[in-house]
Amino acid sequence: TTALHELERTDQSTALVTMCAGGALSTGTILERI
Repeated sequence: TTALHELERTDQSTALVTMCAGGALSTGTILERI
């Protein structure tokens, strides 16, 4: 939710969120505020 709050605060429309899960596993998510 932090990325969504920052999008609203800065009046931006897209954000990229990445997370390392360890052991060569990772995820990436692109959020778009519409």
